Amino acid sequence: MIKASHNTFSYAEPLQWWLRPFAFVARCQSETLTEQVAAGIRVFDLRIRQDKNGEWIIAHNAFIYTRGLDAIEYMLGWLDGKAREGGYLVRVRVLHEVRNRRQARQSSSVAFNGLCDVMCHKYHHILFFGGQRTMDWQQDYVFPTVGDIDYIERHASVRWPKLLHWWPWLYARLHNEEIEEEYQEKPDVVFMDFLNL
Repeated sequence: MIKASHNTFSYAEPLQWWLRPFAFVARCQSETLTEQVAAGIRVFDLRIRQDKNGEWIIAHNAFIYTRGLDAIEYMLGWLDGKAREGGYLVRVRVLHEVRNRRQARQSSSVAFNGLCDVMCHKYHHILFFGGQRTMDWQQDYVFPTVGDIDYIERHASVRWPKLLHWWPWLYARLHNEEIEEEYQEKPDVVFMDFLNL
């Protein structure tokens, strides 16, 4: 089993102060990127879009965790450097985090495609995959990888009924151990919440 970090950057506090009391509904990880890499995680989940001003952000639904292309490039550069130093390959699923038509108008597929092209050419120790927009899971960008990466989603937002999927920590607490037992001897990439539980 290859553990993959679902919504990797959701450990951060949301930038919007009014959403902070509700952060638990979108928080899928409690360890920082540095801690996740130190724990042996090599598959990550980067969800990006442009805001109304055209600035790139890392987000999960309405929750914004980081602003600016510089911040995204810094994190990818750090991951690329770690992979180069450690002699391993890092995989990053990149999703166009647009959840409605308004967000889709603000963050164009053309801009997303351009950024994905830059990522592929700039970071040589990262294998990028994904490229879907989260609104309808249609393909926005096709990464030039050698074959596609098959993965399994085992987290609250795809496994629990709508009423309960808003608490990823509880789902992880109740199910991560059984997920690890089920996939322990299999070569699958499995996206999970709260990998440290």
